[in-house]
Amino acid sequence: MNALMEYILTHLVSGAVLLPLVGAAIVFALPARAARGSRAVALAFCLASLATSLIILFRVQGTGEIELIDVLPWISSLGISYRVGVDGVSALMLSLVSFTAASSVLASWNDGRAGGKAYHVALLTGLCGLTGLFVSIDAFLFMVFWCVAMASFCAMIGMGGERSAIKAALAFAIFAAISGAAMFVSMAYAAKSAGSFDILRWFSHRYGVNEQIWLFGGLALAFGIILPLAGLHVWLRDSVMDSKAGTTMMLLGAVVKVGAYGFFRIAMPLAPAAVSYFSTAILVFAVAGALYGAMLVIAGRDFKSVITAITISQMGLVLLGLASLQDYAAAGAVLLMAAHGVALCGIVLLAGSLSSEAGDVAFRDFSGLAGRAPIAAFLMALFSLALAGMPGLAGFAGESLLLMGSFQTRTAYSVAGLSAAALLACALAIKVAGSLFGEAADDEGRLKGVHGWRLATLAVIATVVVGMGVWPGWLAGKVWRSSQAFVKLSKRVEMIVPAAAGEAGSSVVRSDGDDA
Repeated sequence: MNALMEYILTHLVSGAVLLPLVGAAIVFALPARAARGSRAVALAFCLASLATSLIILFRVQGTGEIELIDVLPWISSLGISYRVGVDGVSALMLSLVSFTAASSVLASWNDGRAGGKAYHVALLTGLCGLTGLFVSIDAFLFMVFWCVAMASFCAMIGMGGERSAIKAALAFAIFAAISGAAMFVSMAYAAKSAGSFDILRWFSHRYGVNEQIWLFGGLALAFGIILPLAGLHVWLRDSVMDSKAGTTMMLLGAVVKVGAYGFFRIAMPLAPAAVSYFSTAILVFAVAGALYGAMLVIAGRDFKSVITAITISQMGLVLLGLASLQDYAAAGAVLLMAAHGVALCGIVLLAGSLSSEAGDVAFRDFSGLAGRAPIAAFLMALFSLALAGMPGLAGFAGESLLLMGSFQTRTAYSVAGLSAAALLACALAIKVAGSLFGEAADDEGRLKGVHGWRLATLAVIATVVVGMGVWPGWLAGKVWRSSQAFVKLSKRVEMIVPAAAGEAGSSVVRSDGDDA
């Protein structure tokens, strides 16, 4: 028994990757009409994945090093191995995507079009892909899991959506293909130059400045599409608007985090010279996204467009935190990703619980909710304030650390980010307050209160939102060393090489972006 337990704990990360795939296989083997059974199996495996991810998060020491490494030979002739492991950041992302997947199943529980067998096979396969992405430390394995995840979510967008779902799925596929091509070319070159697909070994290989610029350009395009950067976000709105609540959760709560994680884990540590060279451009894109998303919240009328705009704005802030190359800002960016995902799950599940049509209604259709369903109104206010960064709730710790840290190194951009965060908070507060306390607009009684298992689930999410706000220290401790390691790698001097031969007055680019 002890030997079995030791074996399980040794291969815990691999177990987290395989669990959703096993669940997908079981759902696939169910009879075609077993919709209820597929939902139950999918929920069971999502919860099992969440439990496994939480065990990993508790076991991670938060040293900043990759822990719980599991290595198996794969394609030895090409130097490719099955190599997985976690640090505090990837362990937190594992817990987030499993949490989001479980919430996604519940959000589509009573939806006949988005709650069938094929949908849950795609969901579990996508969860496997995302889990693999966050634990891969082999570049080839990373790309394999990336393909699995993107193909699965493309299928989910096309299933059971509204209006032009197939068109939205096609647009997602095109953007994903562009992202994948840029990623493949960049990673293949990096692996060839370093002589290994081991991502950790890349950081000790000395790439030339021109190599770093091209590598970072390709990876920034690949991850910027998924993040999404302002200007590359076109796919997100259509994908969300034409998807059901469960798919919306996965896209906004989990998939966009892959883009930020790619910058954190690979793109920026791999190419410090390019990060310095493109520093201004990265920061401009970051604050532009934050401001643009906040303005979209003001203009948004329907529910999905508003939560999409919130996501664009907050992912802009996340990129600002990473690009600031400051310990507190990087840690705040990671915490903000987690807080955004949890709060978004709560507000999307709440909207779906209030009405089967809630994904398509405007915020004004919830008008007067406080008088008719006070518990639901309280929960909507809670999740909205968490997304807005209200002190004492999930979003505050990450957002405040991010802005304070970035202020130390990128003051002007931090002020712009603070303005975006304030604009977002005001716009969201006004919009939600008008919905909760305005004159009742539901003449047909289409909206209903929240009861039963939905209320219990929302209470759990609300508890997590409050817990992350009141007691952020534990999670911050898990990601702090990893954030420091990220900043150190992204600023390391030994990767900044002299200018090309033949140029007068050969110079060295410092990690703060100035010339020495």
